[in-house]
Amino acid sequence: MLGPAARVLALALLLFTGGAGAYNGVNELADVETALQAVVTAGVVAYGAFGLASFVAVARRWRSAGWLVVLWGIALTLVATLAPLAYGGPDVPLVGALAGGLATALLAYGTWWVTIRRTRPASSAAPVSR
Repeated sequence: MLGPAARVLALALLLFTGGAGAYNGVNELADVETALQAVVTAGVVAYGAFGLASFVAVARRWRSAGWLVVLWGIALTLVATLAPLAYGGPDVPLVGALAGGLATALLAYGTWWVTIRRTRPASSAAPVSR
């Protein structure tokens, strides 16, 4: 019952973060001031590219979908963890940045689980005989 709705939500998340990451990452390139901000911006571009590629791969049930979703989740978690430290200055507590990263990692894991683990591969055209 929850399966189809969760899959649609996960695909929407991949598509939205992919589009937003690609758009924002390219636009943020000119505003980078520190090395940590450059890492965050590269991560935004990466989760944008991996999000769009994951969306297509999951929708078409390609074998590469699992790894693409994992790479999307890693890039998304990296950005969620480092962005507060890169842009927030010295007043940002490390615990807050780590908590944001952990929450994002759990969201990414849930997306992977719904789109990859719960999805059956496309059935073959040949019938199974017994």
